[in-house]
Amino acid sequence: MDACLIELHFLPNVAYFKNIMRYEYFILEAQENYTKASFRNKCEIINSSGRQLLSIPLKKGKHQQMPIKEVKISYDSAWQKNHWQSIRTAYGKSPYWEYYAEDLQKRFYKKEVFLFDYNLALLSFCFKILDIPFDIHLSQSYNKSVPPGVDDLRNIIHPKMELQANSFKSYLQVFQDRMPFEENASCLDLIFCTGPEARSYLK
Repeated sequence: MDACLIELHFLPNVAYFKNIMRYEYFILEAQENYTKASFRNKCEIINSSGRQLLSIPLKKGKHQQMPIKEVKISYDSAWQKNHWQSIRTAYGKSPYWEYYAEDLQKRFYKKEVFLFDYNLALLSFCFKILDIPFDIHLSQSYNKSVPPGVDDLRNIIHPKMELQANSFKSYLQVFQDRMPFEENASCLDLIFCTGPEARSYLK
């Protein structure tokens, strides 16, 4: 297959990137409806206690079945400050923190109105650091089936996805001296821990 169609996540995990890098280009699903209990507004980082879930709060209302590009972020709490403190605690002593943190922080603190736009800006950061040459194409209409030459990867990556043991090759994580390797966290873990080697790891 030449292309894939996949939904947009908040700082996607390693499996997300390993999947899309098998293709010549990819298309982001921009016409779907929001789905709760997904990675659309959640990601997992690795701290000294293990996995930590970061969740972007959304404006109150019925989000399920709302068009994804209409879902709004809530700024009633200082979640960006709290999330950033968690990211700094997790990766402040990583080998590549000083190289990438400033660029990420600028994008992380932007107050985008819509979740889709916020996630898209962070995905662009990930592509830049991971040296992924894809142009970002957005779907123009929602279709249950995909055209020939496109693989449908929508909703194959979700918080309840079960992975086979040792599905991912280990790399040196920040707290690996005190706990075993944690697979398939947000790409931030891979980026801050492996730096320029991240792209080779994904391929």
